[in-house]
Amino acid sequence: MRFQRYKAPSPPPFDYTGLIKDTLGITWRRRYLWFFGLFAFGSVNNLSGFNAGFDLPPGSWFSEPGGLQPAGGGDELRDLISANLGLITAAVAAFFILAILIWLWSLVCRGAVIGAVADIRENMTSGFGSAFAHGRRSMGRLLLLDLLLLGIGIGFFIIFGAAGLLFIFLMLSGDAGQTIAITALTLAGLGLAGLLLTGLGYLTCFTIFIAIGFVVNVLLIYATRAIVLDGDRPISALRRGWRLMMDNLTRTILLFLLGTGLGIAAGIGAFMAIGAAAVPAIAAWVVTGAGGWHPAGIVMSVLLTFVPIAAGLLATALINTYFTTYWTIVWRRLSDREPVTAAALLRTNAIG
Repeated sequence: MRFQRYKAPSPPPFDYTGLIKDTLGITWRRRYLWFFGLFAFGSVNNLSGFNAGFDLPPGSWFSEPGGLQPAGGGDELRDLISANLGLITAAVAAFFILAILIWLWSLVCRGAVIGAVADIRENMTSGFGSAFAHGRRSMGRLLLLDLLLLGIGIGFFIIFGAAGLLFIFLMLSGDAGQTIAITALTLAGLGLAGLLLTGLGYLTCFTIFIAIGFVVNVLLIYATRAIVLDGDRPISALRRGWRLMMDNLTRTILLFLLGTGLGIAAGIGAFMAIGAAAVPAIAAWVVTGAGGWHPAGIVMSVLLTFVPIAAGLLATALINTYFTTYWTIVWRRLSDREPVTAAALLRTNAIG
């Protein structure tokens, strides 16, 4: 008897073109999701940076040789703080309360968009009320996930902070402690320099950084959907996200690269649109300033300033809704929640 080696069945084809079209269709037709998408922080990881430089005039704070001193001395600053201590405390407390409320509302919005997209893909009735219900039900578990991540971050901060305090303690404890601290710092520096001076040192560090970012990003994306759509607890959701990522690693990498490319294109488009919307406001402020700051000009300039602000909010809502929908459909397809249609097979075969 002749035995044949078992060959695992190949996974069903993944229709990348259909994914983009389906995501765009849901984002455009279900515009009520834009409201939730505006606040759906965390369902999509976006990186942005802003750098501004300015010079302080002589005699102002921070510009004097004495450091953090106003021009009139430190007594005026202490008197100002003492006179308004209650107001300052209330402002700081209000800021933290507002930040917590926005964070909690973002959890609701995160679950609302994910749950609504799943309902749409299941051909179930979906609207603003049902989306909000999804977000309200999943808020507690998403809160636990965020608190778990916060605890992990605090743990790393404590570890590195303790290492820094240990180094300072050794430096202040005498000759023996200073010798140990300097030796350890020298060895660490030589090791890092040796890695960076090798031919693949920079490539290795860059690859490790990208790999860690990819794993953490995708793991949280999959875990969030396991929490919202299947009611998993955070630890169980992270396990499921890890298994789903490793079982579909090649496809996940391709989908991540595709999403990154779409995100870059969307960011460029949003930047150009907001810039174009800001041109009338900039022109109005320039003309108003040149004309002596007439009240009517100031009012018109303020009104025109709201145009790029509205454009920015709209762009944020659209982008967040699109990519939350994108990864929700990805999670459903990789989890075998959606059947492979004949049209998808034809499109995939035509591409491949």
